[in-house]
Amino acid sequence: MNSTRKRRIALSVLGVAMLAGSSPAFALSAETDGARASTKKTEGYKYIRVYDTKGDSNSVYGLYHRQASPSTERALHNKSGSGTHATSGTGSKILDQKACVSLDFRPDRCSGKVSNP
Repeated sequence: MNSTRKRRIALSVLGVAMLAGSSPAFALSAETDGARASTKKTEGYKYIRVYDTKGDSNSVYGLYHRQASPSTERALHNKSGSGTHATSGTGSKILDQKACVSLDFRPDRCSGKVSNP
C-alpha cells in the first residue's frame, strides 16, 4: 500500500471518529402538511418557532406546554404566509409541541405531539 493511500485511509478514519464524537446541535420538530413547530437544544428548548411551509391560504399555529405551567396549553400563531415563521418569547423550558394548520369549515390538521428531553 503506498503512502498516499495510507494517508487517505487515516484521514477518513479520523474524520469519522470526529463526527461520531461530536454532539449535534439539533432541533426537535413536530410537522404536518403545511406547518412545522420547532425547538432547539442549543436554546435550552425555551423558544418555539412555528413555520408556514405550504403556499396556501391557511394560517398555522403551534400548541405547547412550558415547564413552569405544565397544565396550561399555549398557542403561537403565524398568520404571515408561506415561508415565514413566528417565534415565541422566552420562558421556562418547552415540554412538548405540535404543529397545526387552520382549516376553514373543517377540523384543524395537527401533527402528533413531540416531547423535548
